[in-house]
Amino acid sequence: SVSSVPRIQPIQDSEEVARKKARLDRFKDMAAVPNKQLNKTFKGGEAAEFHGAPIVGTSKNLEKQYLRLTAPPDPATVRPLEVLRNSLTMVLEKYNSGKDYHYLCDQLKSIRQDITVQNIRDDFAVRVYEAHARIAVHNGDFGEYNQCQTQLKVLYENGFVGNESEFTSYRLLYLLITENLVDLNNELKCLSEEIRSSSDVSIALKIHFCIATADTVGLLQACQQVQNFGQYIIQS
Repeated sequence: SVSSVPRIQPIQDSEEVARKKARLDRFKDMAAVPNKQLNKTFKGGEAAEFHGAPIVGTSKNLEKQYLRLTAPPDPATVRPLEVLRNSLTMVLEKYNSGKDYHYLCDQLKSIRQDITVQNIRDDFAVRVYEAHARIAVHNGDFGEYNQCQTQLKVLYENGFVGNESEFTSYRLLYLLITENLVDLNNELKCLSEEIRSSSDVSIALKIHFCIATADTVGLLQACQQVQNFGQYIIQS
């Protein structure tokens, strides 16, 4: 039921301002990245359908059907950042009220597309991909989840702020249940001490240890400690 799943709350403006201020000195010039680097930031499906220079949208519509691009986007059909913020809030409200996933996924993909064509790479982009990843996991859509995780990893690496430890734990859990040991080992090698010591990643590492040592009792106990949307991953 809707009441039994974690709710996704929009980040308030004050929180976002504080996050931006915390990293201002290091990342104040990142918005000026040349257009040619767009596809280095947005990988996979996001960049595959768009290779042109970023545009500035003018649409005021909160809702928009996702359509794969077959021609350069028309600015009149693309929503600018301030409209996209309201669109994301609307989608999260509909998710929390139990709207069907087909609609939610379509709206989130259209938000992601408008972000890509405008080369929006900031904390808001992180919020969009995190929201879609959570909702996709809740609905067992691991194709969309993996696309979002790919983008999130790049955004985190570029210093944009989000729930990095939460999504690192999801990445580790997913690699464990899919038995992707090569990528799992690569992920483990790259974990910082800060991320490794976070509560959600610590639990994922405990599950990894229990699997490696065939500790069935410890594994069951660790799985019960998995937080947030990670439960949907280990139950898939």
